[in-house]
Amino acid sequence: MIRAIIADDEFLERKVFKVLISRYFKEIELVAEAENGRQAIELFDIHRPELIIMDVKMPGIDGIEAIEEIRKRSSRTKFIIVSAYNFFDYAKRALKYGIEDYLLKPVTNEEYITVIGKVIEKIKNEREVNRENLEIKEKFKSMLPILEMEVAVAIMLGDIKKIKQYTSLMNIDINSGFIAIGVINEKSFISDNEITQNLTVNKIQEYIKGVMTEFKPCFISNFVSNKMIFVFPCNTEDKVYETKKYICEKLYKIKNSIENNFKVKMHFGIGDTYSSLPEIKNSYNQALTIVNNIDSFGIDIVDYGDIKVEVINKFEYPYDMEKQIIEKVRLGITEEAIKAFIKIFDYTSERLEGNVKKVKFELLALYFALSRMIYELDKEDEELKDFIMSKEAYYNANTLQEIYYIFEKDIRTISGKFREERNSISKRTLSYAVQYINENYMKEIKLEDVARQVHVSPNYFSRTFKTEYKQSFVEYLTRIRIEAAKKMILKADKSISDICWEVGYNDPNYFTKVFKKVTGQTPSEYREAKTN
Repeated sequence: MIRAIIADDEFLERKVFKVLISRYFKEIELVAEAENGRQAIELFDIHRPELIIMDVKMPGIDGIEAIEEIRKRSSRTKFIIVSAYNFFDYAKRALKYGIEDYLLKPVTNEEYITVIGKVIEKIKNEREVNRENLEIKEKFKSMLPILEMEVAVAIMLGDIKKIKQYTSLMNIDINSGFIAIGVINEKSFISDNEITQNLTVNKIQEYIKGVMTEFKPCFISNFVSNKMIFVFPCNTEDKVYETKKYICEKLYKIKNSIENNFKVKMHFGIGDTYSSLPEIKNSYNQALTIVNNIDSFGIDIVDYGDIKVEVINKFEYPYDMEKQIIEKVRLGITEEAIKAFIKIFDYTSERLEGNVKKVKFELLALYFALSRMIYELDKEDEELKDFIMSKEAYYNANTLQEIYYIFEKDIRTISGKFREERNSISKRTLSYAVQYINENYMKEIKLEDVARQVHVSPNYFSRTFKTEYKQSFVEYLTRIRIEAAKKMILKADKSISDICWEVGYNDPNYFTKVFKKVTGQTPSEYREAKTN
């Protein structure tokens, strides 16, 4: 229901309005009546109506003054002014406060019905937009941990494209700045119980994110193997020193607070500033080098710029090798993918002196990359379900041999599935998919339905369809539907609502929006232009 108030000092005018509302507008609930401007303001505070019919000339506070006061409380309330005075200064003052219409008494029923109908439609549209925005916010909030993980992994991999993609969704700008990495000292946990340790890590994570809100829009990841990534934007060279100094002071306070409240030790490494995203990996590697060698410095917070590089036994992750593995897996070249993995495994094991925890952490980015590839395949596949379950095995691996065999098995499984899909889909398959769309566009079909018809996964079908036809599935389906609608519109015996249903849409308003987006005209405008 739409809540409404009428404010008019004439009883008869209020009565006429009440009759009109009850007869023609079932969606309006008349919650109160006001005899003057002061009452209108007081009743607004009580009922918070979405629509107010306001007379201009009333005793005491007039209608315009009441609107001015109410507008301070709400920008969304709609006003329709009713007045017996056709004064320009009244209209000018009213327009200042965004009224919907200005009606001159005596107002006919037709005028009331037309104007109120338009306002109701506007309120409904705004409600729909607000509902959609709320849904988007809720979905974004639920996706935020996933996005944060994706950004963290993209930074670890130096994947600039994905960093841009995900930070854009999160509305943060990290095109220049510096990276810090915070690490929990695993040996400092009081309890050996893994569940207790995980709970402590989660509490520390919440605490850090809470106290670092003043640095927004900086990026702070969740913990990954007891490591937390911070990206602090900083786009002016002259402020770098001051910014780093302030952040170091803040990190010291955080470190001390964590030690006092959670009885866990934490240390931080800070990388040099970068001036463009392609350099972000350097800052990450520098911060990582610090935390991997923190015992060498005797302090818990170290800025890479304050030390001599040669005292550090640097380990640089071989990103090029990793990219080769991913490419070969996606192409289904299993044996070459295994050979590429052996190179990165041997290199990492040797440089990290066989330290299982460090090797497992450094290869975690590769493991996440392989995990994400599952979503391009059919997740209902039993072998892929086994892969998803093997994550626990990876986290629990205690030897280099276990790590190697987990990777080898998973690379063979995923690469084999990609090879199967590459061999299963062809132009003939896509032609059948297009035929199916053309014959069923009037139904409520989805990408998943078409993929099921051609026996491939939705993600793979979507990617292949777009590559072949240079447009997405949704774009193609929309074009087919609108072309069919254009032909039907020229037949005078069909209403726009009927056409909407016949071409696969179930909401005339949405159909009109899509039609106008594609053709530049509403269906009615298109019919009028073509028939005249």
